[in-house]
Amino acid sequence: MNVGFLIYDDLSTISGGYLYDRKIVEYLKSCEDKVSVISIPRKNYALNLIDNCSYTLLKKLYNLDIDILIEDELNHPSLFRINYLLTRKINYPIISIIHHLRSQERCTKLLEKLYRHIEFRYLNSVNGFIYNSNTSKYTVEKLIGSIRPSVVAYPGRDQFEVNITEDDIVNRVRTTEILKILFLGNVIPRKGLHILLSALDRLKIDNWILNVIGRLDSEKLYTKKVKRLIRKKRIENNVYFLGLLSDKELIQYFKRSDILVVPSFYEGFGIVYLEGMGFGIPVIATTNGGAKEIIGNGKEGFLVEPHDFVSISDYIEMLFRDKDLLLDMSINALKRYRSFHKWESSTSKIRGFLKSFIE
Repeated sequence: MNVGFLIYDDLSTISGGYLYDRKIVEYLKSCEDKVSVISIPRKNYALNLIDNCSYTLLKKLYNLDIDILIEDELNHPSLFRINYLLTRKINYPIISIIHHLRSQERCTKLLEKLYRHIEFRYLNSVNGFIYNSNTSKYTVEKLIGSIRPSVVAYPGRDQFEVNITEDDIVNRVRTTEILKILFLGNVIPRKGLHILLSALDRLKIDNWILNVIGRLDSEKLYTKKVKRLIRKKRIENNVYFLGLLSDKELIQYFKRSDILVVPSFYEGFGIVYLEGMGFGIPVIATTNGGAKEIIGNGKEGFLVEPHDFVSISDYIEMLFRDKDLLLDMSINALKRYRSFHKWESSTSKIRGFLKSFIE
């Protein structure tokens, strides 16, 4: 196959969505398919809407020598009109990868209405979908009011070389004196770091630390707000911002962590949850989005309503005080992780779906 793959910026961008995209590209290339990556500069939402008036972009996509075009739905602001113009002239199908919809993120009612309108138009301009979860599939079909050809392919569980045993988990839990909490994600409002900080401020225990791993420059104003909140709550000595880490460094923090808490307002799937569970770490996430397809509430961790920092605080303290519960959840997390497929299985499923459009 000759495949076009359209994204914002660079495929090496650090995020769960871009990891998913990279794995697809890597697998297609390993099957000797030709993959042409087309990059659109990411601006802000309003400026990317103007891309729809770009004759240069339209001409570039029209002249692609490909059998099929894959678009990351993240690019929908730039494509909701161009795709309609494009489909009048091309013979190749357009497939969209759905990580999560922008209209599902926390925003004002006016912005939500705008996002839903633009995403509705974009989603109706493509021929099929690659979903990272059943939650994403349900969300799209509810918005567009119809079912189109699609495949649900969960992210793979083998991002890291994990050699954690149950004995390792027992040793970690039994020797825990300082509760090591991990937040992994770029510091942006949707990830809910400020909610976690409010939860930590309520703890009746002092022997805890929070390691924040992820980009600090994605939304600088929010990062400043978070740091002010830390100073206001006087927990500066407990919170460490580590920025981006190499995989080798990240693995070491996973191995040493007791709980992973990322209370996102919405995640289509939440690869970070699966990654943490691979190291036997219980997860606290929210009920919004795909986390419920990974985490059984009260089994591998806890699911709370978005903004519910009180429950997050109570669950963190419960896990610290009840080592048997922490141990059971840690082992359950590892077992659940092992039940997921590897990347090769997921990407092979995606390739089979793509081939069904051109054979």
